[in-house]
Amino acid sequence: SMVMPIYCRYCSSFRPCWEMRYCNSLSGSVDFGPIARETGLKIVTPLDVYRQLAPRYHSLAVIAANAQGTAGIERTLLSANPELTLRSTGLLPVVLSIEAGEPPEELVSRHRLPELCGWYESVGAEALVLGCTHYPLLKKMIGDFMGDEVHLVDSGKVTAQAAAAALDDLGLLNGKKTGGTARYFVSDTPDNFDELAHTFLGEYAGGTVERIAIETY
Repeated sequence: SMVMPIYCRYCSSFRPCWEMRYCNSLSGSVDFGPIARETGLKIVTPLDVYRQLAPRYHSLAVIAANAQGTAGIERTLLSANPELTLRSTGLLPVVLSIEAGEPPEELVSRHRLPELCGWYESVGAEALVLGCTHYPLLKKMIGDFMGDEVHLVDSGKVTAQAAAAALDDLGLLNGKKTGGTARYFVSDTPDNFDELAHTFLGEYAGGTVERIAIETY
């Protein structure tokens, strides 16, 4: 009930025509369908990709950021394929370790990720969904733990591909490979964002960072 007014004020202020909602946990806890219909926004989330993904598999594994994200991803996958065997884990301590800057080799060992991945592989998972924005940072290591027979679904990559398709449908896709500018709006402090931006955005980090009071939208 609180999200709809925020989105309506947001659309009135910035007048966007589409949005990529990257966060799995937020996508799983908020029904963006009514928001899209009310505001006219084209909203792309990782769950849109998961709906298309589910019918391709008999057995899937998921690692998400928390129980809320896990539940939303499970609900989406099973609604698209009720016969799917699904095993999921919420791993908030791993997310916090990544944000704290813990070296990847140390955090995967301390949180027993090799054992978890080995168990998923042993019970017949055909693919592992990296259901959080943080996990692609560990993609190479997780792929090694899972082995060559298990496909990794990088939620960031597939959502970006879905966003490109949505832009193309709207006639807004820009084919340029270079140039452009980025503006970042955060509800946390800009300094905190700047510390994490280089970890998550790499070469795309940079641009103005502005703090907004989310309660005003």
